[in-house]
Amino acid sequence: MIAQLQQRKFEQHFDRYDRNGDEVIDQSDIDGLVQGWCVGFGVQPGSEQWRRVTKLANRFWQMLDGHLDADGDKVITKEEWVAAHDNPDFVEKVAMPLAQATFELGDTDEDGRVSLNEWMTLQACARVGQIEALEAFQALDNDGDGFVTADEHAAAIREFYLSTDANSAGNRLAGRI
Repeated sequence: MIAQLQQRKFEQHFDRYDRNGDEVIDQSDIDGLVQGWCVGFGVQPGSEQWRRVTKLANRFWQMLDGHLDADGDKVITKEEWVAAHDNPDFVEKVAMPLAQATFELGDTDEDGRVSLNEWMTLQACARVGQIEALEAFQALDNDGDGFVTADEHAAAIREFYLSTDANSAGNRLAGRI
């Protein structure tokens, strides 16, 4: 069962994926999100990075559509979206790998970490406000070195999806809750 805090953050996260604001997520929303990430980081269509994030995004959509679209209308409602996050397979096999792939897009020099500038671009693509994005960066930069590492990000993703602690750093990933 999803706790109230989790429901609020998953609903807020839904709004980041609903690119056109029509209160449902469909394939075009996922495609728009991926396109935004790729444009934001200069990832060329057809490149290895583009293929990887597109493949993960398509798997993400297929999981949503194939397992959560109860009425078969090819759209995911906010209620269906929130329910998906109660499924450990969805979180571990779909949502977390997609989040890691987006981190890798932001890691433009491939050193296993993102700078504040790279982080802000990632968050802008996800429509997180600048102040919220900065607060999240500061919360995730555990050692204060000015970078968020892949390990720090992976721990934060896990916290975002699984934690019911409002103060955990990972719960800052979708902005203020």
